[in-house]
Amino acid sequence: MTRPVRTLIVLLPVALAPCLTEAGITVWRDKNENGPSQRVDSAVPDLRKIDFDDRISSLTAEETWLVCSEPRYRGECRLIDGTVENLHGSGMNDRISSLRPAPQGQARGWEKRYGRLGAPSNAGNESTYDPTYDPTTRPAIRVYEHEDYRGVSQRFDRAVPNLGQIGLANQITSVRVERGEWQACTGANFGGDCTTLHGDDDDLGNWSDRIVSLRPTSGGQASTGGWGGYRDPRSGSGSRILLFADTDFAGRSETFYQAVPDLSRFGLANQVRSLRVEGGGGWEVCTEAGYGGECKVFWDSDKFLGRWSDTIASIRPAPNAER
Repeated sequence: MTRPVRTLIVLLPVALAPCLTEAGITVWRDKNENGPSQRVDSAVPDLRKIDFDDRISSLTAEETWLVCSEPRYRGECRLIDGTVENLHGSGMNDRISSLRPAPQGQARGWEKRYGRLGAPSNAGNESTYDPTYDPTTRPAIRVYEHEDYRGVSQRFDRAVPNLGQIGLANQITSVRVERGEWQACTGANFGGDCTTLHGDDDDLGNWSDRIVSLRPTSGGQASTGGWGGYRDPRSGSGSRILLFADTDFAGRSETFYQAVPDLSRFGLANQVRSLRVEGGGGWEVCTEAGYGGECKVFWDSDKFLGRWSDTIASIRPAPNAER
């Protein structure tokens, strides 16, 4: 009676072993799966331990994995499966600090919470999903190193305050504007001389090798649904808000024309120290994603936010009302 039981006990660990094996993920420091790489098969709460913190530009996941911008799965997080050959433009390039496999059977729930790479994170607020993040409608531009669309190229679908960080400052000679209009400037953070790019241009002429920053503009964006120029229907105008990472309207900046339920999608959550309100109307800023926490309406520009500095996590146009 006891012998079959002993046999079962001996074989049970062997039978379970394949079930306990987790599909791995391979990460590379450069785009297109180039440069130093590392394959891991289990959670890594701090990528500094393997010298890959903020150094990942492409990756391949054999099953669904969660990647986050801060150690211990904090900060901005996204789900990923399959291969992403170039993280540029995703908001996660050289920003991943921890990763772990999604628990079996829970990937669907995690997708609602975090969103997939290349789509907005819901951050636990499904009702705040922002359709303007649809990659088929938001502004997009591809830039090229040489004229006639030759040489190294890169596609962007959001503002790039400093092309020098990806080795493209003063390196652009031709462009293809896929959707919307784009502002190109000779200085970082959209400073210096600026021009508007409306369509394809195989030779930028006087603007060749001068562009240092790029961002979508309001012109022509509302009709395409691009977030860079979208006019929120509640505002009824071209009201916009410019957020700056430093006081005195300095440092990294982004311009918004519509509600943003989670500024971590742009790397600006708890990173704003001054702001400009332009075009009429007020803007409500809140200390938590999804317009939670403490909120305040700003009607004018403020070069120093005081106690509101480094606290803003979500923004939206204020309903039309008296000040």
